[in-house]
Amino acid sequence: MISLKRLIEHGNDDATSHLLRACSLLMEAIAIHAVQRDPVAYAAFRDSIRQHGRGIENSESSDQILVAAGQVIQAMGSYNREIETCIRMQAGELQEMVHMLSRTMLEITRESAHAGDNLARIEKELDATAGLDDLRLMKGRLRDSLQSIAKESFRQRDAAKKVNAGLHAQLRAAPADNSLIDGVTGLPNASELERAIEAAIAPGSITYVAVLCMERLSAINASFGYGVGDRLLLQFAQDVAQRLSGNDRLFRWRGPTLAALLNRPEKIHDVRIEVRHLIGQRREQVVEFQGRSVLLPVAARCTVICLQETSTIEETLDQINAFVAVAS
Repeated sequence: MISLKRLIEHGNDDATSHLLRACSLLMEAIAIHAVQRDPVAYAAFRDSIRQHGRGIENSESSDQILVAAGQVIQAMGSYNREIETCIRMQAGELQEMVHMLSRTMLEITRESAHAGDNLARIEKELDATAGLDDLRLMKGRLRDSLQSIAKESFRQRDAAKKVNAGLHAQLRAAPADNSLIDGVTGLPNASELERAIEAAIAPGSITYVAVLCMERLSAINASFGYGVGDRLLLQFAQDVAQRLSGNDRLFRWRGPTLAALLNRPEKIHDVRIEVRHLIGQRREQVVEFQGRSVLLPVAARCTVICLQETSTIEETLDQINAFVAVAS
């Protein structure tokens, strides 16, 4: 390798001139092609490098050249550290924005479990994301999850329209006696369920009673008050109503329990699978308690009774009460 100091000491003017010219060109390239993070900081760095470049050109000794080169290295290191800091800060802000988006979307659509899980995984993996390829992969997965959530939103909107239409129809057909309506859920109460069961036991149709018992409602009432428990039970009833078909009827039994009358041609095993899937979706509800937001899980247990396999309404009610005593 040619030594600049050796060239200067031996007085090889042509070689020294060319090498100094090459150094000057390198300084100018560093100044021009530096990353432009901030116009003011970039201009200051560019002027500094050019000044050091002129210092190298005007150096009268190898020691002065080495000093100028050291100053260039120091300036480059300082500028690059500032850029790295800025990039880390920008990445942190971007991650926080994605976290906020994920949390908001999870709150908006709790019913799309697959899309929600994808968003939760993306939020965790984003903290470990380093390269551009990782970000592109995350972008594609985020796009797919948001599309899934959009589809779920459309589905919920259509389901809500159907539920509203069904509720209006039930209200038009419902008796004027408010004593037959449950005050918490707005559903027909236990007396109405008994009448419906008695009518459905008659031969000629296959009717099932799906008993849905919300878990931990007594503990929630004790910890947060009956107002919170009533809101959770109402939300649970609305979620179940959205998933029932138009011919199914939903009732409030007692305590944490709902009951649905289902006309199904399938065997009881298939109906049980359907009902388990009905309540199997993960549910969570945010409630305000003592000035803070609390996220409470909403879960339920279920059983299915075939009315054609019970001889009397009393036997059916005994089975319902026995299940509720164990499940609640």
